[in-house]
Amino acid sequence: MKLSDRAEICLRCVHFRNQPAYLEANIQGLTTLGSAYGSVRKDDGICAKHDLYLSAYDWCRAPPPRLATPNPLFPATGN
Repeated sequence: MKLSDRAEICLRCVHFRNQPAYLEANIQGLTTLGSAYGSVRKDDGICAKHDLYLSAYDWCRAPPPRLATPNPLFPATGN
């Protein structure tokens, strides 16, 4: 099983925020280093519940509340 096939990854959680505009607004000084639109960030983001910057493929011990609609950055097929 690939890590991206796990059902409980952060990318599928309602608390996970990885939109570049959100990251730039909430991480003070980020734009002095570059941009949240850069490819090196990949799908990383902020967990609004735990206030942590995480990989989109991390997960919590507790099952996360899942998105009502799939995240457009993560295809449902798992490919």
